[in-house]
Amino acid sequence: MKGGNEFVLLGFSGFGFLQGSVLGRALFWGVLWIYLVTLLGSSLILLTLVDPALHSAMYFFLRLLSMMEIFYTTTIVPRMLVDLLSSCPIPSAICFIQLYFFALFGIAECCLLIAIYAAICRPLHYTILMNWGACASLVGASYLMGTMHSIFIFTLPFHGANTIHHFLCDILPVWRLASTANI
Repeated sequence: MKGGNEFVLLGFSGFGFLQGSVLGRALFWGVLWIYLVTLLGSSLILLTLVDPALHSAMYFFLRLLSMMEIFYTTTIVPRMLVDLLSSCPIPSAICFIQLYFFALFGIAECCLLIAIYAAICRPLHYTILMNWGACASLVGASYLMGTMHSIFIFTLPFHGANTIHHFLCDILPVWRLASTANI
């Protein structure tokens, strides 16, 4: 990879008028406000732990989905907020960490949505289908899929360009940088 072990995330730097302008600061505060509202809303769902009547598998998955949403947005938004204020390269280790957690929480969230979909489509069979062993298996499988996806991406060799035309280390842009990826 050119330039050592860093990736250059272009993010919003292609929009030069955003850097240091009133519009850039307004966008920063708007994204920060939405981020804080998302954190607050997802945190309120975690309060279902207080009521013992809400300790079924369905509420377990809703709480887990809420935690995934908190972790998922925390993986993306802080780096995006930094990029709105100033553009700087990101070390490849930090890019890997961001991509790892982005894929882990994103794929885990999709798998949990499938489990919740089963509750919606089969409400009468849900208590039979979703025992605590099935819940643990689904959660473990979702984390495993997210982990394996990230590890496979960063085992590819990176030679040549190191510029990512994105505001985060996303799977497809990083994959395009790998010399063996034929997209």
